[in-house]
Amino acid sequence: PLDGTLNAQKGNRNPFEFFRRKDIREKIDVERFEELVFWLAVINDMTVEEFEDYTNRKYEELYRLKYCDNAE
Repeated sequence: PLDGTLNAQKGNRNPFEFFRRKDIREKIDVERFEELVFWLAVINDMTVEEFEDYTNRKYEELYRLKYCDNAE
């Protein structure tokens, strides 16, 4: 499981963007994160790349819904 402090820092951020930060990568077991991503991809019948692309698209959609569509 993710450390409580890191989980609070991550909040609702895209996990891929969050874990790319150097200060965060220094605090996590990168191998375990990569294993988790692999497992999530497999159970969703995707490659790791497809899963990351899917996740990024969903976070972009959420961002647009929250910040762009309501700007009118």
